[in-house]
Formats: sequence, structure tokens, C-alpha cells
Amino acid sequence: MEIEMKLAPVPHKTAFDILEKEPFYITDAQKITMQASYYDTLDKALKKHGVSLRLRKENGQSVCCLKMKVSDIARHEFEVYADSIAEGISKLCQNSDIPGSITRLIKNADIVCMFSSRFERTLRLASSGDSKIEIAYDSGQLMQSLNNVPFGTLNRFDAETFGHNICATALDSLIENPDEI
Repeated sequence: MEIEMKLAPVPHKTAFDILEKEPFYITDAQKITMQASYYDTLDKALKKHGVSLRLRKENGQSVCCLKMKVSDIARHEFEVYADSIAEGISKLCQNSDIPGSITRLIKNADIVCMFSSRFERTLRLASSGDSKIEIAYDSGQLMQSLNNVPFGTLNRFDAETFGHNICATALDSLIENPDEI
């Protein structure tokens, strides 16, 4: 399971100022271009069940991802390689770790693309001892019909062995004034 913490949108320069103040060893930045489409039903049935469904293309591969909220700070995330949302749903429905109510919902509902995004992810790895945190800044466009909205977000993803408390402590040390972001 991946633990993901999202911070509020921040300007590009601010994100890199934050990343430069890390107390951990930081790798050089890697840049990845990504495209993603997010799916739900017109009445937002997935969202009402705490579920999100995405098809993302990165590094030449397409991955379908289902995320389920399990608490205010954690989500279960399931990924399968798939070239289309229909193929992704079919493969996800075979996963016995996903509750039957959710597989029935995504299998039987009229799933539509709600919006898409095209962005560049700047990725760095922060490490201290055996602990590793992946830090990413996403900058790009959200697209829905004729509307395009620029965005920038700072994300942190931890390795499986990294606990919630350690993540919170690391987050506090990454950002001098977390309430300002």
C-alpha cells in the first residue's frame, strides 16, 4: 500500500524552495511527462463511495489505478497495466482485495471521463538511513471539455515501511511553515 500526502497547490518557485531545504539526502531531480484521465459516473457514485478511478500514461505505459479511502490520511491503491479504462476495470475486478461492492460498482456503472490532466512531474528521492521518501512536484493543466486550468501541487509518497508518524515528522521538517502552504 502506498501512503500519499497531498499538499495544497503551491507556485512552482515555492515548491523548489521547499525541496532545497530538506534535512535528508536528496537525489537530483528527474522529470517525467504524464497524462491522466479520471473517471466516475455522472452522478459521482465512485466519489460517494470514497473511490477514485484513473488511467495514466507515463513512460510509454498505461496504468489503471483504483484508490479507496480507508481513513482521513490513508487510501488503498490498486494498479494494473491497461491500455483502456474498460481493460483496467476488467483487471481490477479480478482483484480479491477490492471489496465486492466496489468491483460491482465499477463493473456495472456507466463510467465516463470526468476530466483529464497533462503535466510534468519533477521527482526527487529523500533518504535518511533506511527510510526513503519520494517527493514530487506536478505542474500542468487540468482539462474538462473546453476548460483548461493550470495547477501545481507538491506530493510526498513514502516507501511501504515508512510509518504514518515518520511521514508526518518528515513533512514538518520539509516545510518550515506548513500552515502557509
